[in-house]
Amino acid sequence: MSLTLVKHTGGDPKWVYVLFEDVPSSNWAVAGELFGGAATQRASEIGQPLLCQ
Repeated sequence: MSLTLVKHTGGDPKWVYVLFEDVPSSNWAVAGELFGGAATQRASEIGQPLLCQ
């Protein structure tokens, strides 16, 4: 992640900080839909995993 940021912004890698913060999955959403909602139901109906990029 930091190398990509440096490559595309021309910044110095020593000034790139990466923070990880746990967010409950109940607060995850894609395309305006919570994972626990209709998106998850549709994924299970078609037999496909719900992927997050």
